[in-house]
Amino acid sequence: MIIKKLRTMIGTYNGQVNKNNKPHGKGTYTHANGDKYKGEYKNGKRNGQGILIYRSGWKYTGEFRNDKQHGQGTLIHRVGTKYIGEYKNGLMNGKGTLIFTSGDNYSGEWKKGYYHGQGTFTYMDGKVEKGTWKNGDFVGKKMNKKIKLQKRQ
Repeated sequence: MIIKKLRTMIGTYNGQVNKNNKPHGKGTYTHANGDKYKGEYKNGKRNGQGILIYRSGWKYTGEFRNDKQHGQGTLIHRVGTKYIGEYKNGLMNGKGTLIFTSGDNYSGEWKKGYYHGQGTFTYMDGKVEKGTWKNGDFVGKKMNKKIKLQKRQ
C-alpha cells in the first residue's frame, strides 16, 4: 500500500491508497465542516472498523460498510446520550439500547432508526412501557407499574 495525503474540495485524507489513488486500508479523513473519520477504507469508502467524530458533539465507534454505519456500534453525545447496538445502512436497526441524559432508556428492537418490534422503555421515575413498538410509537400493552431503580454509585 502507498501512503498519501489527498486534498479535495470537502476535506483532506491522510493514509493508505490503492492503485487508483482512492483511500484503501487505514487512514484519516478530516472534512471541511470539522467532522473527522479515522479507520478502515475499501476502494474510497469507509469499510470495517472506524471512529467518526461529528463537530456537533456526536461520536460513533464501530463498524462501517459501504460508507455507512453498519454492524455493531456505539454512538455517544458529549452531554451523555448514548446508543449501543446494531446499525444497518447508517441507521439504528436490530437490537440496541438508547440511554438518555435524563435517565430514561429504551432497550429492544429497532428498524430504520425507530423503536420497532419488542422493547422496553424505562422512565427515570420507574414507569415502564414494555411490549410492541411500531415506527417509534408504543402499540403494546401499557404497564404503568413503577419499578424500584437502584441508585448509581
